[in-house]
Amino acid sequence: MSYVFDYIVRYFILLCAASVLYVISIQRFKANKKMSICMILIVSATLFLSVANIIEDFSKDNCLAVLATITSWIGYIVRPALVFLFIILCGTKLNKKQTLLTAIPLVINLIIVSGAFVPGIRDYVYHFVLSEDETHLNFLGGPLRYSSHIVALIYLSWIIYLSIAKLRAKHFYHAIGSLVCALFIILAVVIETFINNGAEIYLLNSTVAVTALEYYIFLYTEQTQVDSLTGLFNRETLFIDIERMGRSITGIIEFDMNGLKYLNDNFGHTEGDKGIKTIAGIIKEVAKKDMYLYRVGGDEFAILAVDSSEEDLKETIAKFIEKLSKTSYYCSVGCSYRGHENMSFNEMNKEAEKRMYKAKDEFYRNSPFERRIIKQSSEENHHD
Repeated sequence: MSYVFDYIVRYFILLCAASVLYVISIQRFKANKKMSICMILIVSATLFLSVANIIEDFSKDNCLAVLATITSWIGYIVRPALVFLFIILCGTKLNKKQTLLTAIPLVINLIIVSGAFVPGIRDYVYHFVLSEDETHLNFLGGPLRYSSHIVALIYLSWIIYLSIAKLRAKHFYHAIGSLVCALFIILAVVIETFINNGAEIYLLNSTVAVTALEYYIFLYTEQTQVDSLTGLFNRETLFIDIERMGRSITGIIEFDMNGLKYLNDNFGHTEGDKGIKTIAGIIKEVAKKDMYLYRVGGDEFAILAVDSSEEDLKETIAKFIEKLSKTSYYCSVGCSYRGHENMSFNEMNKEAEKRMYKAKDEFYRNSPFERRIIKQSSEENHHD
């Protein structure tokens, strides 16, 4: 019973976090199967690892060298696997081949730490020896035991890279969430590697579980700011950013898709969504690094340009029109540049709207949309 009590005391925070994560995973399973499965695997692995740690302590206290070796081996296998699962949780899109390649370090680590069962090699990995008073086992680690920590750090470096990529895409909270979680896990790995001389400090499993919960909170926060269909920031975020960035906004570009109602009425909302995502994708391609992108309505989009020149806005629009012309979709565009310091954002916004609606009026006045869409509907298999 003492080991059960020790387990509850040592891993109380882990048990609390695991309970919350299990509930979240079950509630969100239909909405996001990938995230839920990753959460369940992470929680299950952390709990399994925590039990293995207690069994290892029991084995040491009762001089069960084989059992101690097996439970320690489990720890060296599961720890880097936890970080691998965290990478998948962070939203990395990997196909089957890429997933297998990413798992290669885990296989290499498995082969190395399995040397603990091979006489002559285990001295370079780890093994247990009877204490001088023959009351317990002592852990002796070799240089090869660091393979699991090295693999974990390699995966954590990848998480940091992904976080930087998210920052470049201006998904601030998602990036900060990934970075904070990665730093916590790195700290746990460092403590276990360099401070854990007696192999009695177990931080990684609890840290991964808690940071997975933190990451979910960060991710949920970001999802309230992002449009689910396009991945652009939503209307609420636009208003927040207008207040936050203030006078640093030097220009605005507004977009309004033409013919969305026609697509929805004649080909279904799936085709309409396809058109919206196509336009959003082009906006992402052409926007410069100091531009923030938003979907502000059903078929309306906006770009806030921060500390950008008028030439930057014109170049962005030109590239957008060029790329859009290679698709079967249509969009009216209007922009405004802060020509003088006293120009308010509302004035700039009204000017951009006026130009955008003027372009839309000209488009429908000339009526190329109706004629061309009917002509192409059969040729393009209803892809408009």
